[in-house]
Amino acid sequence: MHKAGLRWDRFVGRRPLLTLLLLLFTLFGCVASLQSGLTVDDATEQKTFRVITGAAKSLLLGHLDEYNSLQSYHDRYYGIGFDLLAYPFQILLTPFLVNKLGVDSETALLLARRTVVFLLFATSVVVFYRCARFFIQQRSIASAASAAYATCPYLFGHAMINLRDSPFMSVYLICTYLSLKLVRRHLLGNTGSYRADLVRLALVTAGLVSIRIPGLMILVQYAFTFALADYCNRDLSKARLWRWQNIAWFCTVLVAVVVILFPAVWLNPLGEIFAGMNYVGWFYQPGCTLTWGECMKPYASVAYLSGWLVVKLPIVILAGSAFVPFALKKIWQDPFHRIAYLTLLFGSVYVLIVIIPLRARLYDETRQLLFIYPLLFLVAFIAIYFASQRLALVAALLALGMFLWDQLRLYPYQYVYFNEFGRFLDIDRLFETDYWGISAREHARLLQADSRLMTGLNCLYADPIELYRPFIDPNTCVQPLDALTAYPARNGVVIAVTCSPNRFQAPKTCWEIAPVTRKLPLSSRVITMSAAYYCSPVQ
Repeated sequence: MHKAGLRWDRFVGRRPLLTLLLLLFTLFGCVASLQSGLTVDDATEQKTFRVITGAAKSLLLGHLDEYNSLQSYHDRYYGIGFDLLAYPFQILLTPFLVNKLGVDSETALLLARRTVVFLLFATSVVVFYRCARFFIQQRSIASAASAAYATCPYLFGHAMINLRDSPFMSVYLICTYLSLKLVRRHLLGNTGSYRADLVRLALVTAGLVSIRIPGLMILVQYAFTFALADYCNRDLSKARLWRWQNIAWFCTVLVAVVVILFPAVWLNPLGEIFAGMNYVGWFYQPGCTLTWGECMKPYASVAYLSGWLVVKLPIVILAGSAFVPFALKKIWQDPFHRIAYLTLLFGSVYVLIVIIPLRARLYDETRQLLFIYPLLFLVAFIAIYFASQRLALVAALLALGMFLWDQLRLYPYQYVYFNEFGRFLDIDRLFETDYWGISAREHARLLQADSRLMTGLNCLYADPIELYRPFIDPNTCVQPLDALTAYPARNGVVIAVTCSPNRFQAPKTCWEIAPVTRKLPLSSRVITMSAAYYCSPVQ
């Protein structure tokens, strides 16, 4: 049995095989990311990039009027790091997508950014594997755990559509890995490359902050990690991580790059950065987020966080948390393992502990906390591994199999994921579903292809119209649902609704047609993401 395990480990651990699998995974993900529809954020994010870069150009040219107008723009505190990375891809891919997908150039430009989001996610899979290998000696187990992370539908789905939270998650994991790699070198006495390592860490951290300015909170995690490393390193002959030279180098690079990537702070860097932290962290969000049937106000609370995490975290993570005390006992004698694992634990929970008393704004379930998911995956799989290597491999393979099954059933809406427990609940009515609007593309094409609906149709009434209009023939009339004040006397009308149409109260003269649905494995509940209604004419 041991020899068979070693042979399998050598087979799985071959770099060409892993590289090929990663390339296939990345290619599939990039293509899949182009198959779903738009979100409301897509056009908003692109507009923000244009407003900020336009203001920056005007300032560099000596024209202050446009730059001064930026100060009244509501999203001025968005960094442009990710947008600058994505823009070349947008320019290159837009002409191809116009022809291939049959959409207009602006829609193609918006969709093209998805590939960069997924490329960052694929990079995070490699980093996840490297983090797992800090603890897990067997390549087969580390590979299986990494594959489970990569195929988790919730994370995969976000990597297909989410322009802020998914890149933030990927870069946060990269930052965590670089900090732990620096600690390992420190413990081994390799102090010669500190400056280069610190500069690299500062650059990637600046990239994280440029995606969301609250990324500065990772400095708390760094402080914890490096202070713990210095405490565990009792050899006074070795240089310490917490010394003013290291802090000065790191902060100088970090602040310089952050300021460059935030044009809104150029004239008053220090004051505007703090103002941006306050603005984004407590950004007013109207309405509420449906959570377990209750419309909860959009700020962090114990009920909100626990309510969403219990239905979004895969069972393997929830079960793995039970093994954490055992893992801590097993790794405590190894200084690096102790520091690294405590860092993963700290990174998983410290933000949750802080944002509740601060009443930080949260909405749309746990997408703004997506960055803790890779850390929780690592904490769980490493804990199971130290309890039993065989159990860790079985758990990873079972999770992988379940995730692949989910992927097949949900494609291209992997985002519509609830864990093995949550999928048996009445999802449509108990939980927020506004991001299900990505199904408007499939729904629009479905309606367009149905001649029974479109023949003699005066106009299609859609909600939200901005998610339907790009994917319907320009010659077809499409109006917002609010424009429908009265039904025509002679002809019926077709109403298209996405974002959980079960909450739409259709008149008695209407009946549902052409829904877009999915069903998660093992559950009999149907998830209805979009539906159309034919309303008969008033007699």
